Formats: sequence, C-alpha cells, structure tokens
Amino acid sequence: MLTKNNLDICLNAIGDLKNIEPSKIKMEDKIFADLGFDSLSFLELIVTLEFEFDKEFDYLSHETDDFSVEVLVRKISEGQA
Repeated sequence: MLTKNNLDICLNAIGDLKNIEPSKIKMEDKIFADLGFDSLSFLELIVTLEFEFDKEFDYLSHETDDFSVEVLVRKISEGQA
C-alpha cells in the first residue's frame, strides 16, 4: 500500500544519496536519466531502502528499465504488503 511514509522514506533516501533536496524530486523523474543513478548507486539505494524498511528488495536489483520515482515507490509499497 502506497503511504506518505513510504514516499517520504524513498525521497529522503534518493535525496541523501544524490545530494538533492527531497522536495525537488518529482514523481515522474527517472531514476537513471533524471536523477543520475548508475548501477552501483542504484544498488546503494536498494540497500538503504532495505535498511529503512527492514525488508529485502532483491527483485529491484534486477531492474534494467529506467523507471520513475513513482514506479519505485509503488514497487517498494507493494513489497511491503
């Protein structure tokens, strides 16, 4: 379930890793193209989110498509169910 808390955690993690103010991150921003993640920093994001949610998100490490922040938050939220 998508919650404000899940959104805040994801935006804060992205912001911390990329030195971006979370309020400046748009839901339609692409993880790789717009926010500048590469494969290594994306794995770092996954590890950060796993720590924050106390849950493994291994399936995210296999993602190859450049998806939006909205899709990332939805995938994390669905993984929390």
